[in-house]
Amino acid sequence: MAQASGGAVLALDIGGTKTAAAVVRDGVLHHLPSAPTPTDSAAAIEDLVASYVDRAVVDGAIAGVGLSVAGFIDADGARINLAPNLPLTGHDLGGRLGRRLGLPVWIENDVNAAAWGEFRAGTDPRPPSPFVLVMVGTGLGGGVVVEGRLLRGGRGAAGEIGHLELVEGGHPCGCGLSGCWEQYASGTALLRRVREELAAGRASSLAAVGEQVTGHHLLAAARDGDPLAREIYAELGTHLGRGIAMLGVVIDPALVVLGGGVAAASEFFLPTLRAALAARTDDALPLPALVCSTLGGDAPLWGMADLAGAGFPG
Repeated sequence: MAQASGGAVLALDIGGTKTAAAVVRDGVLHHLPSAPTPTDSAAAIEDLVASYVDRAVVDGAIAGVGLSVAGFIDADGARINLAPNLPLTGHDLGGRLGRRLGLPVWIENDVNAAAWGEFRAGTDPRPPSPFVLVMVGTGLGGGVVVEGRLLRGGRGAAGEIGHLELVEGGHPCGCGLSGCWEQYASGTALLRRVREELAAGRASSLAAVGEQVTGHHLLAAARDGDPLAREIYAELGTHLGRGIAMLGVVIDPALVVLGGGVAAASEFFLPTLRAALAARTDDALPLPALVCSTLGGDAPLWGMADLAGAGFPG
């Protein structure tokens, strides 16, 4: 799909529960209020995007729209082949919105968008290639940039690293397989481990919240020195390191960026991550550079703004 030819761009990150939005003008991100994502119909999502366009043009013309969506996006950047958590599977969202709005519309997978945002607008103005974003949130996703281009794959499914098999015959995964990496290295996996240990009678300050434990509880406990919380984060690091070593065999990344909500706890899992990665990397090879995201939740907005045509220096 044709991109905008410069100027301000409206970027949206359409998540399963919330939509974030911003206008990017002259290299500056101007946030708009977030809104609940409609989950009843594709038409309702189109209406939401149109309402954001109306809101954005109050402050001046926009040259295009970029939408980050959790799903597999066709190579033309318009049709959504699969969106498990949104009513958009098989929907020509980009084409329909382009005709409705009279603007270029570009759609990208949410983690690809975040990877591109980190690549183009992160702290390193010229990140090395290949570049991989490992997004550790509720699940585990990835985005890959090779020689300055997003790796999308033949079906729009490249970067689904969370479904690499880490443990043969391991925990069942929502994708229908078992032992997937995200079943051991994600926010969901962390909380499952906490509940398992508490059910087994492990002493911990987290026993006070029990089944209601959240990621915020776990991080606070780790910062307070809780042994169980720190042990579980250390396990996470080992699983992340093992998985990143598998990426090394296939992609050989020069730089790995850790993003997602779980990255806020990196001080508790980076040591074991580095150790597991080193243990599975040939001694003759240098380890990839490993850093945490600098853009946080804004990464997909930056990525979509650039893909839709706002452009950044560098």
